[in-house]
Amino acid sequence: MPPRTHSSSMHPHRVNTTVLLLLIILAAGFLIRMHFAPSTAHADTSAVRSWMESSVKLGLVRSYSEQVSTGWLPNYPPLSIMILEAAGYAYKWLISGDYVIQDPLHMVFAKMPGILSDILSSLILFFIVRKLKNKKAGLCAAGIYLLHPAVLWNSTLWGQTDSLYTVFILASFYAITRKYHATGTVLGVLACLVKVQAILFLPLILFTLPWDKRIIVRSLFFSVCSVTLVFSPFLFGGSLQKVLQSYFVFDVLRESHLSWNAFNIWWMMYGPRAWEMRGTDIFFFFINFNTFAVVIFGIVYGFLLFLWRKSLRSFTKNNERTTALFLVASLITYTSFMIGTQIHERYLFPFMACALPLLFVHRRFILLYCGISIISILNVASSFPYTQFTISFFERIPHLSLFLAILQTGLFFLFWITALQSRHKVLERTRIKRDIERWTWKKNITSSIHWVRSLPPVFLLLCIVLSGLCLRLSLFPMEGYAFDTDLYKEWSISAAEFGPVDSYTEQIHDNMKPDYPPFSMLMFWTIGKTASVISGCEHRSPCMHLLVKTPSILADLFVVVILFSFLSSLIGSSRALLASAIYAFHPVTFYVSAVWGQTDAIFSMLLLACLILCTERQWFFAGAYAAIAVTTKFQAIIIFPLLPFLLPLDRKAWMQSAGGFFLMLLVVLLPFAVTPHGLEHVFAMYSSSIGRYAVVSANGYNFWWALLGGEAAGRSSMDPLLGFITYRMAATFLVALSYIVIISLLFRVLHTHRSKRDRATAIFLAAGALALAFFLFNTEMHERYSFPFITLFFPVLFLRKGYRGLYIAASILIFFNILGVLPLSPVDKWLFSVFPNFRGMIAALLVCVFFLLLRRMKQDARVLNASLASPWNLRPLLAPKKKTKVQRTR
Repeated sequence: MPPRTHSSSMHPHRVNTTVLLLLIILAAGFLIRMHFAPSTAHADTSAVRSWMESSVKLGLVRSYSEQVSTGWLPNYPPLSIMILEAAGYAYKWLISGDYVIQDPLHMVFAKMPGILSDILSSLILFFIVRKLKNKKAGLCAAGIYLLHPAVLWNSTLWGQTDSLYTVFILASFYAITRKYHATGTVLGVLACLVKVQAILFLPLILFTLPWDKRIIVRSLFFSVCSVTLVFSPFLFGGSLQKVLQSYFVFDVLRESHLSWNAFNIWWMMYGPRAWEMRGTDIFFFFINFNTFAVVIFGIVYGFLLFLWRKSLRSFTKNNERTTALFLVASLITYTSFMIGTQIHERYLFPFMACALPLLFVHRRFILLYCGISIISILNVASSFPYTQFTISFFERIPHLSLFLAILQTGLFFLFWITALQSRHKVLERTRIKRDIERWTWKKNITSSIHWVRSLPPVFLLLCIVLSGLCLRLSLFPMEGYAFDTDLYKEWSISAAEFGPVDSYTEQIHDNMKPDYPPFSMLMFWTIGKTASVISGCEHRSPCMHLLVKTPSILADLFVVVILFSFLSSLIGSSRALLASAIYAFHPVTFYVSAVWGQTDAIFSMLLLACLILCTERQWFFAGAYAAIAVTTKFQAIIIFPLLPFLLPLDRKAWMQSAGGFFLMLLVVLLPFAVTPHGLEHVFAMYSSSIGRYAVVSANGYNFWWALLGGEAAGRSSMDPLLGFITYRMAATFLVALSYIVIISLLFRVLHTHRSKRDRATAIFLAAGALALAFFLFNTEMHERYSFPFITLFFPVLFLRKGYRGLYIAASILIFFNILGVLPLSPVDKWLFSVFPNFRGMIAALLVCVFFLLLRRMKQDARVLNASLASPWNLRPLLAPKKKTKVQRTR
């Protein structure tokens, strides 16, 4: 029997394969960087080359006071200049003994410290991720970092030195995870001597030290020795004060811009004005921007250390400690970039390294990391566009920087939420909360709630309706949008005088011709006839003002009743009453109807009734309500692509819905059909309503406003966007794509017959998402065209969990969109005047809410589809035939 060998020697090829692949990855990253290194760099690289040359020719100490070539004096810590001096001596020894500058080679040697730092950082990440996961994950981490465009752009194309202190930070973290605390502390201190921004990580490194007197003393002793060793040339040269003043006073305490082209919260709030504003300017009362940012960041820093204190100081669970260390470091870097002042676009560079190990621990960070990386690349490219395409890209979309800042802010909050969710820890209730639950007043409130619930639901519903009516009647005297309300009054008076048909072509006082469908004109005719009967109800009278707003006010109250009637059978009368009360006092509903006096609530009510009838399978009445809706306002067409998918594969249902639709359409058009040229006026109105306001966005803060800002209101929707593709063509494609995605997600649930609640959830999910997509991606959108989303999506809040936060966020943004056009108070005017980019922020955040809504719908669609049979009954046809007994024996 052959002797047994050690297990590690039985498979030597595994170790060799890993080492070989790692060497290939490192070599490939180095060759790629050497290919791009001779290219033209940013003007900052000229300063780096000047510092490198001066440190060689004049000496390290003297280079802080004078330079060989023209350029500014060094404002970097001494260890950075020492590294550049080493690169300069390498150039002198290998290329030119007299240090004659040969442009491509000198450029390469100036970028070489950053390039080698990238290689070393990827090697450290390999060891870290290998310990966390496995060797394959470590190789992937090394490859991702070396091929990361933001890393490549910063160190190789731009020639910046951010990678120098990043490699020290990574080495410090790796030493801490291996329990070499003194080494980790020394490396963290040296990182601060490479670039002052590394001081952000120093409290975190010190916090991870164990409460051991020997370890603390040893760490501090070696750190002081390292600092003394670095500063010793300047101490003996008599220029220590000059060095400290050059990089500390000049770089930290100077009065600088609020944002150095960093797409963070300040850029989101002020846009390019953040470049002109100073950090010492007053932000709130007597507090300036610098003070505010430092205080907030200090609070956040302390909160992070407190929240992850057990994981960071867990010396037994090494993987948990490593994950917590890199997670907190990522949050520190990201937070300092987003809320800090005097931040450059490249200061997010350490995040690319610190957050990379998280991808292999929690999958939820992958998409966030990709999104943050893309925006970071575009941010760096805005300051240093490497290609002509990048330059034209930012010139063609002038508000792209604002849009990216808003997206970056959204990703920032999502990253925080994901980080907090990844802790997998449920906090226990505090003693204060337990004491509150014992208070007697809570028992009194509970008994009062039980007494209210004992009342008849119909009585409570009546109270809700009357309260909503009183609120709207108290607001109706407000003038609202004067142009629209005056226009409705003129149309009503003209319709009563000339008739609803002739009012399409003839108006009193040569007013603007109506562009509303027939049922709306019949409604205006009714208002005008009612005003003519009431004495003193003239154009400027409060009575006429109330009559114009009455249809919308009644529509809101009808929706309250409809929601209660529909939801009470699905979720109970108590929750249905709560839903009705919330809708009755929803700010968007009473602001659009009672304050503005718009008619969007009317056709939204009709669409809601149509969809409820579809859930009840009352196809005839559903078709009738669809006809009334589309003849009330043409925007009701937003849910028409959904209606065919709600009908079963039954000819009777299709005939009933078509019969109800065309019969009601005939009833509405009958007064126009019996009048000469009446139908011609109606068809002309429908054809002219499309493209009537041929602008990209008519004050609708949607996708186009997020890209173009205020210019969206001044550009025509027929202007070219890309080549022969106009804005309207692109909008049509985006709307159609959104419709396909939304309907395909919920296609199977819409046809199932198993659960009425699931089917109703799918119907209103699809309808609300379609209404929001129509507003976001279509051109020629007014601010109030998002109103159907408020009504159609509302039932989902009580039928399915997980959508309340998104609905609240969308409601707030839509409300601010309306306030941007029709301010309610001087506070609103001040808000939009002080923050001119607030409108673009609203638009971008609403787009983000839409995509989060799609993500949530995708998750729910999987759950709802899991237990459903094929809606088209194709599974029996596609299933393989069972083998007979004879076939099985064969």
